[in-house]
Amino acid sequence: TTPAGGSSAARFSYTRRLKASFHDGQDYTFVFERQSGARQSVRLVLNAPPGFVWAESGTSKYEYFNEAVPGRVVLGLTLKGL
Repeated sequence: TTPAGGSSAARFSYTRRLKASFHDGQDYTFVFERQSGARQSVRLVLNAPPGFVWAESGTSKYEYFNEAVPGRVVLGLTLKGL
């Protein structure tokens, strides 16, 4: 709970475990929704599985930052095998 006029920060780690294996060209969608009425910034760091990079960044790490995040952020990414 953040009092009116106050601020707070949250940090979390999300791990997605799949029974199926990853493949070259596989699409990945990450959706972030902020609380209605909140003004906030967001920094997201998505790490590709071992042996892959994100086609959009060319690296195993994809970073997104927005000082004034909209209500919903949808990141459509593609895995590229090494």
